[in-house]
Amino acid sequence: MKITLSISPLNLNDASETWVAERLAGIGERRRIDEAIVRITRHAESSPPWEIFIHLVTPGPDLTATTKDHTLAAAFSKNLAELDDILDAREAKRAGRHRGHGPSNPPAAYIG
Repeated sequence: MKITLSISPLNLNDASETWVAERLAGIGERRRIDEAIVRITRHAESSPPWEIFIHLVTPGPDLTATTKDHTLAAAFSKNLAELDDILDAREAKRAGRHRGHGPSNPPAAYIG
């Protein structure tokens, strides 16, 4: 997985990329991630100050989420929870389409 990380207005270091990769590993187990674009922004003048934007490039539709919170760890946790919810909804939708029981709403001609 390729990670593109931008942190504003903080400095980047290798530890930041490793920290992000460790947190994205859980989603990577559920779905292949080709690239992760992560933008971490601290807005000193607003509350909550931390904003996390994650765009995961995956086979099929990409996953995106944006969250804000008062601490970096809390904002990142919320973002991962939102991405998990998106994956759960997509899996449930796909499972609903592949029931194999025929149409859920039969045409009116078949109703007695």
